[in-house]
Amino acid sequence: MTTPTTQLPNKLSALLRLAVQDAQKCEAMPETYQLDMHQWHEPYDDVCFVCMSGSIMAQTLMVSPENSLDYNDWDDDTSKKLAAVNDMRVGLLRYAAARLELPADDGAFHAAEATIISGFDEEKGRASWPDYDRAVSILEAAGS
Repeated sequence: MTTPTTQLPNKLSALLRLAVQDAQKCEAMPETYQLDMHQWHEPYDDVCFVCMSGSIMAQTLMVSPENSLDYNDWDDDTSKKLAAVNDMRVGLLRYAAARLELPADDGAFHAAEATIISGFDEEKGRASWPDYDRAVSILEAAGS
């Protein structure tokens, strides 16, 4: 089990924002990282394949691109937050809130989920970055 030196945010909006920012950083480093929503943090040849949670591992948690990890390799708190990011990636915000034992504002969560789901690209395994940004704004307005 790995214990991070950096604590991940407790609010869903901040956690989703962090995931998007870190995924965009990885996306800007194609010589090192390749976004693949079916891999957590998996090196292959000279590239490390990462999902949105894996992007947090790579950028915020500073895991080397040479290390293979998934969300279960972390302490309980970090593991739950990385799994919650994966829930949010596909629009399951209420699942993410339940996983972290956080309250869920049904109206805001429904609107944020609809934003992600309506923009979800099956081929990429995610919505667009602006869709996630809109979902973050909805969650922030609700205090989540």
